[in-house]
Amino acid sequence: MSMHIDVDPSGHKVEITCPECGQKVIFTLNHAGSSVSCRGCGIDIEIIGDNMEKVEILKKELEDVRETSQ
Repeated sequence: MSMHIDVDPSGHKVEITCPECGQKVIFTLNHAGSSVSCRGCGIDIEIIGDNMEKVEILKKELEDVRETSQ
């Protein structure tokens, strides 16, 4: 199962889908660079490396959308 990553419109929370069980896991950007535990299956999901790059890309896209809508 692949992991889906999405940043909410406020830019403060990130939602991912657990790659093991599919449970939605929501965390704040304060957790970026560390790991969060899935409440569904209990695995630790690292928010580093490729996952952190995806979060940063989504944050940048969100900022671009905000700038063009003003």
